[in-house]
Amino acid sequence: MTDTLILFKPLADFGEALKKECPKNDCTSYLYTYEQYCAIYADYKRIKETIADLSEAAVRVLEHAIRKTEAELYKMWFENYAVLKQRAALGMAASAERRATSSGKTNFEALTAGAQGLGRFLRSLPIIEAPWDTEFQKRYCSGCAAENCDACPNERFRNNPEWWLSLEADSGVAL
Repeated sequence: MTDTLILFKPLADFGEALKKECPKNDCTSYLYTYEQYCAIYADYKRIKETIADLSEAAVRVLEHAIRKTEAELYKMWFENYAVLKQRAALGMAASAERRATSSGKTNFEALTAGAQGLGRFLRSLPIIEAPWDTEFQKRYCSGCAAENCDACPNERFRNNPEWWLSLEADSGVAL
């Protein structure tokens, strides 16, 4: 399974679905960009793990490449006709994403109405390392002896801001 730690899950799910069956239209561009994103991100993680004293400038260059590719995916996700049509065919239509803003609420009201909405928003942010990732790694990865994270018994907490939002604020989580 591809490591999609920082990519908004629906975008990653769509990319994985296209790997199985991709129509010969602009969806191939999405698939190519998604695979490029996965490769760049995997390289980024491997480089950071291998080179302990990697310069801040090198980290920023790698993160920029990830964010640039991710921005291309977001643009296609929301604007490309063929991608929107294929998403609808796969049951990944945009209507669920627009529900909060079509209710007459402000963005703030929609985001702060509950942990689920705020968690969904936080998960969609294109960031490299988030507080919920740090807390997940501290709680579950630091003592784990597994060599392969694909079958993580704590997968439901990985890249899950809703889980992180449920933790006590005084639990030592750095904000």
